[in-house]
Amino acid sequence: STAIVDAGTPTKIGWAGQLISSLRFDPNEDPSLARTWRIDDIRLAEDDRGAGSFAVKYRDNNWAPGTVADIYVDRGAPGQNRTAVGSGIAVDQGVNQFSWSLAGLPEGTYWVFVAMRRGGVSSSALSTGPVQMTGVAAPQPQGRFDATAQVGPDGMEVRGWAIDPANSGGTADVHVYVDGRGVALKADTSRPDVGSALGAGDKHGFDYTMPGVGGGPHTVCAYLVRSAGNRPLGCQSQAMAADPIGSVDAVTNVTGGVRVAGWSLDRSTSAPIDVHVYVDGRPAAATTARENRPDVAAVFPGYLADHGFTIGVSTAAGSHSVCAYGIDGVAPGVNTLIGCRTVTALSAAFGSLDTASRSGTLLSLAGWAMDPRSAGATGVHVYVDGVGRWIGATSSVRPDVLAAVPFRSSSQGFSAAVRVTDEPHRVCVYAVGSVANSLLDCRTV
Repeated sequence: STAIVDAGTPTKIGWAGQLISSLRFDPNEDPSLARTWRIDDIRLAEDDRGAGSFAVKYRDNNWAPGTVADIYVDRGAPGQNRTAVGSGIAVDQGVNQFSWSLAGLPEGTYWVFVAMRRGGVSSSALSTGPVQMTGVAAPQPQGRFDATAQVGPDGMEVRGWAIDPANSGGTADVHVYVDGRGVALKADTSRPDVGSALGAGDKHGFDYTMPGVGGGPHTVCAYLVRSAGNRPLGCQSQAMAADPIGSVDAVTNVTGGVRVAGWSLDRSTSAPIDVHVYVDGRPAAATTARENRPDVAAVFPGYLADHGFTIGVSTAAGSHSVCAYGIDGVAPGVNTLIGCRTVTALSAAFGSLDTASRSGTLLSLAGWAMDPRSAGATGVHVYVDGVGRWIGATSSVRPDVLAAVPFRSSSQGFSAAVRVTDEPHRVCVYAVGSVANSLLDCRTV
């Protein structure tokens, strides 16, 4: 031990009290057969560093009130070029801290020396290692990858912030990669929280939605890009839902029930998928969404346009809940409710009394009628002064009616001629349906 420990050295540094630059252990050369070699701990310590200032921490292990400290720094090596940087500083119990400012001293290597005194008693200690001091450090780039989220069926949103002092205004270049597919961004969107915290303006955010990201788990990574080397901002995992999506655009009355129209697609395939319609919770009809919908294709590019559907569903008259489901085309059983509507299926026949005129004793009537529960001719009854005078049915086609009303009917128009006395009469016309009737109009002619 005397070969490596010098008891006369006043300042003990490093292993066994010395500053050792290297050690070599050769157990096989140890002449003692009984000796066992063990290395309990090895620590590689980097020099402390300060940029313009450094926090010196110290304490009095035998503290009592009235202790003060004088703080010095030795430039280059312990005991050389010593300079006082703090004097008569009150020492509190426990760890104390003094902020040493480089001020007019040159940059370089420094050892810190603390001397404490209380009355006529004094003690001192040298720092256990040197401090590499430089001037005020240049601002460093920094940032954070905050979050990811799914937007719509296939959009991956990435959010965060970054600052690069080397660029004009501190605007940072950011690259974002989703499963290795990258995009270059500028961190120049508003982030008031960043500006408030760093005092660097608020235009340092990035918020980008990458389109065309398929379903399933994905790895998303962001980097602050610099000529001196990129800085990772972090990676996150984001699972993208890939179940069918769609919409029930309209549910309208048609003969014998309702017509359901909308669109649906599976984000895992561009092929048309099936749509099932339920009425009041029971299966009612099925179709394939393959009608041309350019509006859907414009919102979801890459999935083509054949994803619309229109289907008639038979229902009883009255109020019903009509729901449609997109059927997963890739993973059977993973289906999605794309919309529900409440609709009242019509029951009573309806129509219009277009003309009612009398010439002497001849009363002439014309109009149209339709039965929402039947595709055949619709009955028409005429009452004069409360007495039934004519029973007939629609017998002619009215193209104007067919163009305006979405009901199937073999005939829509009617005309009637009734003999009456030559005086004003109260005339009422009724449409007679297979389920219920309705008054078309009453007039005095």
